[in-house]
Amino acid sequence: GGGDGAAPAEGLGRISLRPNGFYSHYLFLDRNNFGGVHFEQRDVEDDEENELARLFNDNAVGAEDERRGGASIVPTVVCGWNIMQYLANDVAQDYFRTVIGRFSKDVFRKQLMIEQSSRTRKGLTVSPTSVRGADDDEDDADLSPQEQLLAYKRKMISKHFANYLTRAVGELIEDGGGPEAFPQLPGSHLRLTNPALEFVKNILVVLDLDPDTRQETTYLRKSLFAQIGIQEYSAVTKWRNPAASFVLPDVHCAECHECIDVDLCATPPDDDDGGPSGGRHWSCSNCGARYGSERVEGRLVEIV
Repeated sequence: GGGDGAAPAEGLGRISLRPNGFYSHYLFLDRNNFGGVHFEQRDVEDDEENELARLFNDNAVGAEDERRGGASIVPTVVCGWNIMQYLANDVAQDYFRTVIGRFSKDVFRKQLMIEQSSRTRKGLTVSPTSVRGADDDEDDADLSPQEQLLAYKRKMISKHFANYLTRAVGELIEDGGGPEAFPQLPGSHLRLTNPALEFVKNILVVLDLDPDTRQETTYLRKSLFAQIGIQEYSAVTKWRNPAASFVLPDVHCAECHECIDVDLCATPPDDDDGGPSGGRHWSCSNCGARYGSERVEGRLVEIV
């Protein structure tokens, strides 16, 4: 055929992957709901951070070189759970943040302590990956490091969290409230009526992400739903994401010039300085720069 009929050559597509963060004890539900211990290179801000950072850096390979270079890695709990924003009140959100944060931080601290002790005695290390089949009735001294960590996680759910959450649910029941107690956010699409019930459902869906403690979470589920007075397998106990999703594709960032998809129904965090729009703004996930409302509105007009 002639030159006019020649098909244009197709370009080669590629995907470029670059790490932008390192986590341990990471729990992932979806892109807007995740949490864990994030390793940040910065100065410590309080005594608790100092204790955890010292324990981690003492265990880290090459810790002496890092200290000589003035660098310090601070393990920091990240609570990126959008579903928390849809709980009925500040009390429920504070309880949620505390429980889920401890499930990452306390287990991570225990891992470091076991690892430090094990290295001193036998040169063993603990893997944060899932381990199963440990006999919980054995003394810790007879368990491997992995089994010690598993036993600690199971005890945290079955005893510490069970007691703490029983008190939390009791407080939420006492506070009462109905549909009017729940915030109306950009992604709100469910008719929520029971603050204690929604708190329990959202706590359980996160704890159930860890396969090591599924049995303990099942027992906790029975106990908490019984406290509320709801049958465990009732239709109302089934969790549904309270946040709808509307993804705006290819939003351009004026700072780093990246084009990134933005879920407009994912509730952005409050700004420190507040603002006339409620203090909430969507930001670039690549560089953190704030998107102008006119830029978002412009993209919406384009796709309509």
